[in-house]
Order: sequence, then structure tokens, then C-alpha cells
Amino acid sequence: MSDNNIPKSQPARKAHKKLLKSLEKLKKYEQSVLLIFAEIMHKKLYMDLGYSSMFNYAMDALEFSQSKAYYFISVARDLEKLPETKRAIESGSIGWSQAST
Repeated sequence: MSDNNIPKSQPARKAHKKLLKSLEKLKKYEQSVLLIFAEIMHKKLYMDLGYSSMFNYAMDALEFSQSKAYYFISVARDLEKLPETKRAIESGSIGWSQAST
């Protein structure tokens, strides 16, 4: 959205800036979630928590849907194969949703 499309009223501008800040925080949290998920998966830490598989851990402990669990597991596997992508996520230059494409 260009600045020309941003509402001119003060409350609208304030809300817009607040939303932009929140979206930036969300992006950082999403990156962190993916990296921690991958760490738990690759180090098999889910076993220390009493789960026999990462899928079971994601479904039960994280309350992921089946499709979300498969998605996260797939992206986490890809990160191990693509260290450049993992570094890009860690640095914040790409988001986790970009990593999966």
C-alpha cells in the first residue's frame, strides 16, 4: 500500500502504524517458532517430552491440525537440506512462509 492510500485522519494513521509494528513482531515470532520447531525435531527433543514422533508432538502438545503438522515437519526437514535458507530465516531476511515455497 502506498502512502497515497493511507487514510489521512490521525486515528487511522495511528492504527495503521500500530498494525505495521505488530505485523513486524508477528514475522519475528513466526521465524522463531519455525526454528525452535526444527530444533526440537532434529534433536528429537519431543522424545524427552514423552512423544514417539514429531507428528504426535505437533498434534497433541501443540494442537496443530494434521495438515499444519505435516507442513511444519516438511519445512523443518527442508531447512536441514538448505542451510542458506535456514541462515536467511535466522537473520530475518526471509520469513518462514517464504522458506516453504
